[in-house]
Amino acid sequence: MWHVTLRGIRAHLGRFLLTALSVMLGIAFLSGTLALRDVLGQTFSNLSAGIATTDLSVRGTPLESQNAFEGSNSPISDTLTVDVEAVDGVADAFPIYSGSAVLIGSTGQPANVGQAPPLGFSWTEETDSQFLSAGRAPETADEVVLESGTAEAAQLSVGDPAILLIDGAPRDVEVVGIVSFGSSVAGASITLLENDFARESFSPNGMVFEIGVLIDAGADPETVAAALEADLGEVDVLTAEEVQAETEEAVSSILNLINTFLLVFVAIALGIGIFIITNTFRISVRQRQKEFALLRAIGASPKQVFGVVFVQAIIIGLLGSALGVLLGQGLILGVRAALEAWGFPLDAELIMSGRIVLTSIIIGVIVTVISALLPARTAALTPPIEAMRETSGATEKPLRIRTLIGVVTLAIGIVAFVAGSQRMLEAAGWALGIGAFLIIASLIVLSPALVTSTVSVLGWPARRFSPVLGKIASESTAASPRKTASTASALMIGVALVATGATLAASVKASLNDVIETSVSADLLVTTNIPISDPSAGVAAMEAVDGVESIDSSIRYGAAISGGDSPRAQITTAMSPSAISALGLETVEGSADSLEDGRVAALHDSFAESEGLGVGDEITLLGVDGPVTLEVGAVLSSEIVMSPIYVSQETFSQLRIDTSYLAVMIIDVAEGYEITTVKDDVVAAVEDMYVFQVLDEDGLKGLVGQTVDSVLTTLYALLGLSIVIAALGIVNTLSLSVSDRTREIGLLRAIGLSKRGVRGSILIESIIISVLGAVIGLVVGVPLAIGLNEYVADDATSIIQIPWLSLGVMLVLAVLVGALASILPARRAARLNVLEAIATE
Repeated sequence: MWHVTLRGIRAHLGRFLLTALSVMLGIAFLSGTLALRDVLGQTFSNLSAGIATTDLSVRGTPLESQNAFEGSNSPISDTLTVDVEAVDGVADAFPIYSGSAVLIGSTGQPANVGQAPPLGFSWTEETDSQFLSAGRAPETADEVVLESGTAEAAQLSVGDPAILLIDGAPRDVEVVGIVSFGSSVAGASITLLENDFARESFSPNGMVFEIGVLIDAGADPETVAAALEADLGEVDVLTAEEVQAETEEAVSSILNLINTFLLVFVAIALGIGIFIITNTFRISVRQRQKEFALLRAIGASPKQVFGVVFVQAIIIGLLGSALGVLLGQGLILGVRAALEAWGFPLDAELIMSGRIVLTSIIIGVIVTVISALLPARTAALTPPIEAMRETSGATEKPLRIRTLIGVVTLAIGIVAFVAGSQRMLEAAGWALGIGAFLIIASLIVLSPALVTSTVSVLGWPARRFSPVLGKIASESTAASPRKTASTASALMIGVALVATGATLAASVKASLNDVIETSVSADLLVTTNIPISDPSAGVAAMEAVDGVESIDSSIRYGAAISGGDSPRAQITTAMSPSAISALGLETVEGSADSLEDGRVAALHDSFAESEGLGVGDEITLLGVDGPVTLEVGAVLSSEIVMSPIYVSQETFSQLRIDTSYLAVMIIDVAEGYEITTVKDDVVAAVEDMYVFQVLDEDGLKGLVGQTVDSVLTTLYALLGLSIVIAALGIVNTLSLSVSDRTREIGLLRAIGLSKRGVRGSILIESIIISVLGAVIGLVVGVPLAIGLNEYVADDATSIIQIPWLSLGVMLVLAVLVGALASILPARRAARLNVLEAIATE
């Protein structure tokens, strides 16, 4: 039976290679995703180890936070350094002043890449001098030392002038030194400042988040750490190893989220691959039914026949997975080249680990084997009597039971989805997800029953344009509804997800634009590219612009610490009732005017719901003079300024918020001036400050749209893989169909159909299958998006906007996919020898 298995693969090498190709693409994406996560993790781990220069780190008490990088510890006074140095075993201690510092080099652009942070630190001679590779330490406020990657990105060297932006104020500085940590800083920029200037810039109140400690030679770090905690009281002391582990854990949590997001698309791609693999084996088994019957007739058991197909699946899975791992390795190298060209070097081993290779191959084999189980069972159950038939192959089974199951499942899915989207159930999210899954699954089950009528409609244009070829293609497509439906379903899934994303994105943008048009009354809004606490330089420049009547720069935010047994850092924003109105915050409950009535807070509706708070309840935050108890006076809803807690400016100043930043500025334009003209003048006034972004209504819409579009573009790119795999499925199915219809094609040629006609009929058939999958995908995707939009909007007013142009483009692309997928099968069909084809059984 082993020889039979291998001969079966050799005899049908083309179809099995196409099947292995679909496995390869899915596994390439899987292995590449897993490897990318390891590469990024290793890069950040190397960075963390490279810059860990102190033996111990003294911090404030730990705080709970939803953000792994913010509010993990409360700040401490830099005067605590004296007490730290007095503890036995401590050789030296120094406060670490740090903050945001944007470096503008000779390129005129920030040295940090994308969303990577622009970091500024105080120069510490005891620890930083060992990394100095050129120049000297900074001695004045106008001198800086750059990390080597930062200097390269900014195209700067020792002695060059540069611009440093701290808190929105540009400052001319000179590069006097370069440090190298021996590892990539992953696109961030690192600038080291003279110590006193760093304190003035980052910690004017003397509060820092860390004090670095060097211990005596021979001293035990854990012993000294315990002594520090005992002597200093409410502090958290970490060793260098603990700091590195903490950093790696924080990075890992972010990378895991990204990895999970990517693996969802891997699962989609592999799921679509299952359709292709199953279809290939099903058709292959159907075509070889006489062969299997002969094996049964000469003594092969059902188990042995099952083993033939099963082993073929294992071989194809191994081949496709191995090729996929090789392609995945190539993807990682390509990603490295792209990131390095973008200024984001990877400092990690780029060869896939054995664990990733083994995991990817095992998953690829499992997916292939699972896909082949039912076809293998069909082959095993082939009765020996089939060997006596003149022709091979069997008629397809009736669809009644399958259709009934599909209808019932569809009904359950619709009920669950509607109940979830309208939040009729407590577990609305689960109901929504399960309903969406059941709807898609039921349509896959039902699709064979829909093929005949749908193909009749979709084939009508072809029959009108070319009656003969259109009829041949339509009847051929409808003759095998299971095969057609399975092939179309692979494309349907990809199109359904793309249609869902496009419709949801269009609806979200329309809803946000409506909020901006109807609720935001501010003439101009000013945001910042980096967090700044003192916008006074920018405000002064803007106020000097002719036509600017007033500027509200009092809207600030910071991390307030909640009281109680488990302190948490809660983002709190200072707002006035007039700012609430200008920014379009809607009152869900209570009155926004209550903010000015003593110690009263307003909560964002999502935060109020998660905390179980409402108007009249109390919330306690820590103030400069002790706990501050605030009464909830209003619950607000907003898509523009989404802060958990809103308070008045007076209350904000009473809270213990060590560092606060500008949230947004509101500019009122004087009467008689054009808003667009004033906006252009304001932009020109602050252009050389690099940090301010001035927005009118259209600009705000554009900013919101960019965020939605960036997410949508990522979805399109990732789902593109699934559509490519689906296209391969069409190629595979049509190739198998040509083989299955060899005699039919020969007879058509014999009665006068030209080679061009054969190619045309295959082309039409391919387009019908592609459009069938696309149409069902659109019919599924648009309602799913509407339900998701209703769920996300909850009680808020939402706008449903269907992107007809995008959906039309998808249909056109489906036609193109079908046309391209038909090229190889049509070429093969046209080249069949007429006499040999007629003689084929």
